[in-house]
Amino acid sequence: MNQLQSAIFAKLSAALGAGVVFDAVPDNKPGVYTVIGDDTGQAWDTDDAAGKECTITIYTYATNTGQASTTKGYKGAKALAESVYNALHLQRISVADWNSSRVVFEFEQAQRDNDGISRQVIQRFRIYLHK
Repeated sequence: MNQLQSAIFAKLSAALGAGVVFDAVPDNKPGVYTVIGDDTGQAWDTDDAAGKECTITIYTYATNTGQASTTKGYKGAKALAESVYNALHLQRISVADWNSSRVVFEFEQAQRDNDGISRQVIQRFRIYLHK
């Protein structure tokens, strides 16, 4: 699954720009950013080929500190989440040693973060890999 995460990271970084995509929540990061989070994988083999059905969850945060009013709250988080959607949904990604079908958007949920101030958008995408 590390290869899938690396491919998603590369795709999002190219689309969203440097310093916006992380693989862990950064310490004391003000502003709006995206974190590649949890993933799942299960066998999706056929009679003559190996395969994996994978999901990956993307978390987008708006910390509400040090932001312009145009990016505070849900507005900033949802705008960046829309860019994540556009970068991944129905796109193909290159994963080492695997062929990929399109990435498919599954769901999105916007909510307050655990701190009660920041906002968070959670998105999940499904990817089928085969050899």
